[in-house]
Amino acid sequence: MASRLAADLSQYPNLRVLYGYDICGVSFSGALSQIDELQLKNVVRSEGGSVEWGSSFQSVSGSVFVDASADGRLVRALPFTGSVGRGDWPADRLDADERGAGPSPPQAATLMFKVTGVQCGAQNRYGDMDWTQTEQGIWGVSGGRAAFADDPAIISFNETYGPKGFALKPLNAAQDGAGSGEWWVNALLVFNVDGRARNRDRGTDFFPKDIRPDYKTVDDAWVQARALLKNTPELLSALHRFGGFENARLVLDAGGEPIVGQTLYLRETVHLASAGNGSENECFTLTTAACNKAGAKPGTGADAGNYDTRIGLAYYWSDINAYKFEDLKSAFGTYIWGGAVGQKLRPELGITGDTPENPVYLSYRCLTDPAVSNLLVPGYAASASSFAWAELRTLPNLCVLGDAAGVSAAYAVNHGVAPLHFTESDIAGVRDALVKYCGARVEK
Repeated sequence: MASRLAADLSQYPNLRVLYGYDICGVSFSGALSQIDELQLKNVVRSEGGSVEWGSSFQSVSGSVFVDASADGRLVRALPFTGSVGRGDWPADRLDADERGAGPSPPQAATLMFKVTGVQCGAQNRYGDMDWTQTEQGIWGVSGGRAAFADDPAIISFNETYGPKGFALKPLNAAQDGAGSGEWWVNALLVFNVDGRARNRDRGTDFFPKDIRPDYKTVDDAWVQARALLKNTPELLSALHRFGGFENARLVLDAGGEPIVGQTLYLRETVHLASAGNGSENECFTLTTAACNKAGAKPGTGADAGNYDTRIGLAYYWSDINAYKFEDLKSAFGTYIWGGAVGQKLRPELGITGDTPENPVYLSYRCLTDPAVSNLLVPGYAASASSFAWAELRTLPNLCVLGDAAGVSAAYAVNHGVAPLHFTESDIAGVRDALVKYCGARVEK
């Protein structure tokens, strides 16, 4: 994917790509902070698995900046007001140790891994796998809910390793290109990961001072999950219980390590508040109510107030993933997934597998930081409640936010107005450009 993106971008001579760099410093000025320059260093993965600073340094100045990161790195480098994980949920829906005692947990992370020996189209006795093939000939599969809930080998693995912070879920997998014998698998949940915490940032302002003592950094979680794959035969035995994966085996690199995703898949990190830090329906541009009760057309539903400043639509079911291993079990001790997890955690919202019914209007203000005049935030730190983020976090919706941020940045430069100060007329101009040049859908 990185190679494809590089090829796509190489046709534009005005673009400068610094691949494999991260922010190590920020210079800003003004009462409403204006970012002036970013200091960047390259990052490299050590033999032990942690991502560490390299020796190459770059600085980047500009008039508009975009934070599309998974951890809100640029947003958090400035005066940050917002929440971590599900910290904006009603207090009676939080665990006792979350109420006023530091950050709340985010949804579970996942480490992708590669296998071979998959039999396309196969089913086991549960018959719960959904196999599909794209026009390009690439196979994909999702499913395994019945096996996850009932198979003794999967249950045994989860009962043993769930309390240690790891669990197998119903899987998604995709062939690594048409005709390939290798597959990427999304099945291994990793709990208790603070997506803000990187080992290379220890001792600096980038490292969260309020990290929970029982939580892992992203680097430590990656290393531990890879080691689990390598050293735990019970994991592969449990994976074999999914239809088509009976003969699956790990793909190893030249050093004998399992080939895994270069980055940990974080489902949630921080949420930028638009007006203080607190309630999920008061402090964010995209609220829980707006997503849960979005209307079918303009002027209806809890998202009606977003219509005049809309820059697109988002739609995905309210997929509140598990926050801890215990969330995967019902009150009766049986394993649950999908809408059942959301229903257990937020029963007052009436979540089902089809919630929400309608897409939600996305307001331009989801993208702005009230404390920074020239910053746009289409990444994980966008101004959306934790519940709203469960809908936004999928790639199509992130692309909607990303397109809007890119067009807004160009509009800001071309019109000499900071993104934070856009009027409704400016937002309408962005919306018109999104429709004209990006084929955006802005009506239900």
